[in-house]
Amino acid sequence: RNLWSVMQDWGETWIWENITLIGEPSWLEDAIADNSLFAVTDGSYIKEMYSHVNSAAFVFECTKGRGRLWGFFIENTPDAGSYRGELLGLMAIHLILRGVNTVRPNLAGSVTIFSDCLGALTKVSDLPLYQIPSRCSHSDILKNIMLNCDSLSFSRHYSHVKAHQDDNRAYHDLSREAQLNCQMDYHAKSAIHS
Repeated sequence: RNLWSVMQDWGETWIWENITLIGEPSWLEDAIADNSLFAVTDGSYIKEMYSHVNSAAFVFECTKGRGRLWGFFIENTPDAGSYRGELLGLMAIHLILRGVNTVRPNLAGSVTIFSDCLGALTKVSDLPLYQIPSRCSHSDILKNIMLNCDSLSFSRHYSHVKAHQDDNRAYHDLSREAQLNCQMDYHAKSAIHS
């Protein structure tokens, strides 16, 4: 089995309709194994134009140049908001990691996950092991991450990246995670407008 067949088996494939992959899917496994994989996400919400739509964009990259995977999607919901968009991006990253782990059980190593939303990062990194309180904001997304991704065989590290750094500095002067955050911000906003 490969990553794509695993993700197809889950259903809800609309989330994965706008994914682009450079390299063979197995590069994700290799990058996790030698701790060279990182992922960056951003979400978007434009209340004045589309009050029931939020979006997420995400990217995986190997620091050793093995490959790149990125994607984006929109969600129509009365609960739309920028925070929900950020959580959706984190959910997509975790589900792809679960797919990789399904293909290769017992995979050791680590991945670093970046987001410009410190609140969403903190919430996901500190999820309880057994139950999400129903009164918790966007409990559906958090429950999805908790139930499907709590037993990954490799480590996840969470790191905050400051948003919109390209507003004050040249793009080529930014760290790679900041550059990718700017790219994901663009893709998340573009997805809403398309």
